[in-house]
Amino acid sequence: MPGPPPNPNAIRRNRRVGLVRLPAEGRKGRPPRWPLADNPKLTGAVIAEQAIIDELEDRQDTEGLVAAEASRLTRARRRLAVAEETLRLVRDTEAKIWRDIWHTPQAVEWERLRYTREVAQYVRWKAMAEVGIREASVEARMLADSLGLTPKAMRSLMWTIAPDEVTEARQAEEANATAKERRARFRLAAVDSAHLQGDHS
Repeated sequence: MPGPPPNPNAIRRNRRVGLVRLPAEGRKGRPPRWPLADNPKLTGAVIAEQAIIDELEDRQDTEGLVAAEASRLTRARRRLAVAEETLRLVRDTEAKIWRDIWHTPQAVEWERLRYTREVAQYVRWKAMAEVGIREASVEARMLADSLGLTPKAMRSLMWTIAPDEVTEARQAEEANATAKERRARFRLAAVDSAHLQGDHS
């Protein structure tokens, strides 16, 4: 037995609304406020190393350290320096990517959809990947796809970048000017040729 006829008034959950044209010049204005707390993984590493150092330094001040503990303190200080530098680099990189990414054409649609936190998550993973945290690159690539930051993802979301009308108009003017200049040179060459022929006749 066939099932009931389809309901023409039903709303499909995965219905597509058509092509979304994004402006070539990108989103204007300042980026939204950064919505996330400091990177918990990196700040946690700083706090953990600092706790080890504090404990060993307190012991050093009161009863002294044996060779193994002194070596442990040295290693903890080195790890803390690396953790603090990594956190600083990630913070700076997050800030730069956040500023840049909100001027892209895709940012117009993110703003409409209120994807601020989703974009921030991408920026966080992207910043970590850029400072050399290898496992972050996989997460960054997946989030880039969901935000339409690759050509394939844009096709999937049915997003397209509209032509830049100002640039197109300027290019058309330049092409017209070049064509006029060519025609003028051609006419001048034709006149010169006619004069030369007249002089020889």
